[in-house]
Amino acid sequence: MNKIGNFFKRYEWLGPFLVMTVIIFAYLYDQVINHSMLIFNDTPFHFGRFWEVHQQIATGKISYFQSNFSFNQSGRIINAVYGPLFALIMGSLTFIFTTWFRFQIGTSILLIYLAGFGFYKMAKETEQVSLPFLNLGLFIFLELGYIPAWIQGQSMMAWGGAIVPWVLRYGIRMIKLKKDQINVIGLAVSMAIAAQTHNLTVAMLILALTPAFIVAFVKSNEKKKLFRDVIFSVIIFLFLSANIIGALLVLKTNNIAMPVPIDLKGIALNITPNLVQRNHITPLMLIVLIITAGLAIINFNKNKLNFWLGLGGASFFFLSTKAFPWGITERLLPFLKTSFQSPSRLTVIAYPLLLVSLSISLSSIAKRKNLRNIILKWGITGLAVIASISALFDFQAYLHSNTLAYLDNNVVVLYSWVYKVPKSRTIIREDMMSRNQGKLFQDLANSEPDYLPITKKIDSGQIVNIYGQKVVKNTDNFVRKVNKDGSLSLIWKQKKAGKKLLPIVMYKQSTLFLNRKKDRYKFESVAIPVVQARKDMNIATLKFNSPIWFIILLWISIISWIALIIYKGWMFCSKKRKFLQ
Repeated sequence: MNKIGNFFKRYEWLGPFLVMTVIIFAYLYDQVINHSMLIFNDTPFHFGRFWEVHQQIATGKISYFQSNFSFNQSGRIINAVYGPLFALIMGSLTFIFTTWFRFQIGTSILLIYLAGFGFYKMAKETEQVSLPFLNLGLFIFLELGYIPAWIQGQSMMAWGGAIVPWVLRYGIRMIKLKKDQINVIGLAVSMAIAAQTHNLTVAMLILALTPAFIVAFVKSNEKKKLFRDVIFSVIIFLFLSANIIGALLVLKTNNIAMPVPIDLKGIALNITPNLVQRNHITPLMLIVLIITAGLAIINFNKNKLNFWLGLGGASFFFLSTKAFPWGITERLLPFLKTSFQSPSRLTVIAYPLLLVSLSISLSSIAKRKNLRNIILKWGITGLAVIASISALFDFQAYLHSNTLAYLDNNVVVLYSWVYKVPKSRTIIREDMMSRNQGKLFQDLANSEPDYLPITKKIDSGQIVNIYGQKVVKNTDNFVRKVNKDGSLSLIWKQKKAGKKLLPIVMYKQSTLFLNRKKDRYKFESVAIPVVQARKDMNIATLKFNSPIWFIILLWISIISWIALIIYKGWMFCSKKRKFLQ
């Protein structure tokens, strides 16, 4: 019996692993059996980002800023400012998962395990959670909010949400201890990984960790050391993230279009009978979360750590809902409609905090064997189990209905801001199963305004139409060639000399050569150049010129990551040697 007990103690992660595997099976069963995908508005955008990396690696024709192979080969900036390291990893995975269908299935599995083990590590950091209640919290965590959103339609917030628990565990460490409260490298690296994945996630994590730092500072026995460790951690983070900071500064020198504005109150968390969307929650699950916050707050004197987890989770949850006055907020701060866009995104912080708190409360109640606590334990556990199983069935039904839509020859592409789609939508299904992954972007394209250069302030809806007509649907028989130096050439013939609209965009750092001469060009509201072309053959070459100071920052980031990997490898090998001795 002791051997069995020791085995389960040593390999207790197998329980959470099994929970994650069950969730994966439940989520992906329909897609695997039917060879289907859920294609939404984010699908061509993010797959395009990864295809850009794939092609740059495959051809060796590298351009850090300029998109030469995707986004209609328009030269627009995307990956440099939007999760560059994540895009590199995902682009590399496209060599392993050789169709978009396989890629979606493979990355969905990776996402669930990343998020699941993050929650496991976060809960274990408290040192107050028993395994059965950890597994219950984990099961609910993988159902709620944005974690399933990658499977629903390739939302990047899902990956941000998967990284969040890995970072929040360092906030737990701050509150829990009275000395050595900061894991300098661990905190810096986890935040840097979040920054290299999804910018908005970093902003929300800073909001979440700030109260943890204040609590830690008040109770700390080593205030100077705490402050010094935070400074060191921030410096390491800045070194690891220097490429993103530099790219954003480069972009800031341009007049850039913002994303399409979204009604904040309309996208705030809402109560609905079916838990099928990231911005909805069922009444039953809401009751579970309210009880969770209540238990943590009521028992403030008994468990300070759980109090802060419950209070923090409840605060972020309230901010994510329609109960918060988002209508007034967006009138006072209209920029939030294009930058923040969705209050329900705050649940990526709220849910892990509340569900770890639930696991702590149930573990604590289970230790007390009187009748009141036994009834309380089984009552809350039963309610949570019913809520989670009900939510899982609802979500499976949602996935199944969307699978049927994908298999419908007249639908295939679900709700989206699609600007270009073939009349025969079955072509898109063929593209998803094809080893020629680039064909998808010839057939399917959006016209998002994100990061496009503009010459004057203009409505996002107008930008969508201008870019869509002049770039996405500009089929004027251009031959495109990507050059070894990372520049992009457009080759075309015209019967007589005259003006020619080129389906590319230009930033302040862009240079355009027409027939090997630096050209003069004109823009309208979006920086799409019109050139004076000659009769017969013309060649226009677009090149983005990265500032020297940015190249320095890029190398600082690269060297910092290499140094970190070497250091961690050396530490790992040192521990192994000591163990073997």
